[in-house]
Amino acid sequence: MTIIYLLIVLATYVCINNWHHLKKTKEWIFLPFFGFTIIIEIISEYYVEVLNSSPAYLLDIYTLLSIIFAIYWFYSYLKLKALASISIIIVVVSYLLNLYDVSIYNNELPALAIASALIITVNVFIFFNQILLKNNINKFKLHRPFWIALGLFVWHINSMPFVLFLPNLNRLTWQVSGVLVFINVIMYGCFIYGLRIKQTYDD
Repeated sequence: MTIIYLLIVLATYVCINNWHHLKKTKEWIFLPFFGFTIIIEIISEYYVEVLNSSPAYLLDIYTLLSIIFAIYWFYSYLKLKALASISIIIVVVSYLLNLYDVSIYNNELPALAIASALIITVNVFIFFNQILLKNNINKFKLHRPFWIALGLFVWHINSMPFVLFLPNLNRLTWQVSGVLVFINVIMYGCFIYGLRIKQTYDD
């Protein structure tokens, strides 16, 4: 987990260090989002270490908000109101299904994780299709949104199996932890690389 915390802090530092150009782009929202993530991680640690309690509810709320954040970011580029609205409805309903399953059956249904992965996948594929239509795919190395979308896709499509087969991640082994850290490294690596790009053909 220490590696993941360091990645979050590093991504936040990159945002701050490049704020002079990021503030004029659609990626300005990543700085407050990373700051919010750090606060959630600190509160989660407090729950575990001090209160000796599970932060599951808090993390579910964070997951919901992070997906809504991703939907908004995709919408800022795609401008597809129907896609954004349907995505938000699906993710909110899946979150409510999670709450219902926990309160009634004391068993967390992985509806939110599944819905999140599907929503991100659909948004990413539509986004990549737009890039191809622009005939600018050869410039992807200088395309900040491409790297961010790739990072989101890699995380959600790879983390979903763990949520499905390891409910609440209670059976974490060092192998599983290693894979989750590796996926985080790829996601935040994509974020950091993309956020360091000072100029893209979308700016």
